[in-house]
Amino acid sequence: MTGTATAGRQRLLTIVRTAPRAEVASVCEVTVPTIAAWLTGKARPDAQRRAILQARYGIDPGDWVTDEERGQLERIRAAQ
Repeated sequence: MTGTATAGRQRLLTIVRTAPRAEVASVCEVTVPTIAAWLTGKARPDAQRRAILQARYGIDPGDWVTDEERGQLERIRAAQ
């Protein structure tokens, strides 16, 4: 796999096995190439699209955070 690995990406890959990419794009008000970028990890949905994906498909917005970003957040919290 290429790009950024996230749980959100994996969940979206599962969703597009049964839901057409064009349908997911329409729901999220983006283009099919944008969905493709999310699926390859070249891009991630913005906060508004993450909220839509949560409401429609049950993908938690936090699932789009990378392991590296989680680690950074944990280090920041630990330093406080």
